[in-house]
Parts: sequence; structure tokens; C-alpha cells
Amino acid sequence: MGRPVGRLPPHTTLRQDQTDGTYMGRTAPQHGARIPRAAGETPQPWLTLLRACSLASVGLAAALAIAGLLAAGIEAALSAIGAVVLVLVFFGITLLIGHVVGRRNPRAALGAFMFGYLIKVVGFGAAVFLLGTPDWIDRLWFLIGGVAGVVVWQATELIVFSRLRFQLYDDESAPADKGGRP
Repeated sequence: MGRPVGRLPPHTTLRQDQTDGTYMGRTAPQHGARIPRAAGETPQPWLTLLRACSLASVGLAAALAIAGLLAAGIEAALSAIGAVVLVLVFFGITLLIGHVVGRRNPRAALGAFMFGYLIKVVGFGAAVFLLGTPDWIDRLWFLIGGVAGVVVWQATELIVFSRLRFQLYDDESAPADKGGRP
């Protein structure tokens, strides 16, 4: 007979082998030990992306503001911050749309992202043409902030997205294994 498994969280299910006192080929855990579980789908993946990319953008904006302030003055710092914030807002719109639509209908996410892209292009065009260029903007630092903001956002998004988990199959509806152990 096997060793006692101890107290486990109510959601944990162990299959105990009857021959050597292990479960799934591992030694039975002691009381209070954490049991590795199969990882499930990442909850709220689009908000996870938005949070990570926003934090990276804020860090970039702070670094560029300091560099712009030291190199060319307050206008450069504000221009760099403004460009990064503009990137954050327009890229964040897409992730928010994906989050809202993905919660209701995950299959419609691709269409939602396409719609978000349309909103970004039209919104950015409207912002550029309707607002114009204020006198205080340093064009070089605005360009640096915009390009750096897009690169940092995209790199962060790729890294975080590669670590997200999406459930492709409905494991709950799988038929039970009827050829189990005796």
C-alpha cells in the first residue's frame, strides 16, 4: 500500500498506482507540498498583452523623456512621451477590442482585430490631419519616440503572446478511458 498523500486542494485529482505507492510515476507528496497541475488556458490573454505592452511603453517613455531632456530640452522630452503615448493608445485599442469580443465570441476575434486596425488607421490619420503639428513638438524626438514605441510594443507583444496558452480542444467533453487499470 502507498504512502498517505496528505491534504490536497479540493480541485486536485491524483491517480494512485496500487503497486508502489506513487501517483503518475512520482513519489507521493508530503503534507503541504505543491502538486504540479497541467496548465490551462491563459485567462484574459488580450488584457495580459495590454498590461505587459503598456508597462514596457511606460518604461520606454520615461527613458526617452530623460534622454530627450538631457539632449535637447523639454520639447524633446514631451515629444518623445507624446509619441509613445500615441502608440500605446492606438495599439491598445486593438487589444481592448479583442478582449471585449473574445470574451463573448472567441471565433470573431480575427474580425475584431481587423476592425481595430481600421479604427487605428482612420483614427491616426484623423489625429495627424485634424490636429496638425503643434509648435512645441520636436519632430526628431517625436519620430524617435514613435519608432521606438512601435518596436518595443511589437517585441513585447511577440514575447508575451508566445507564452500565452490557448485551449484548442475541449478536454471536458472527452470520453472517459474505459480500458483503465484493474
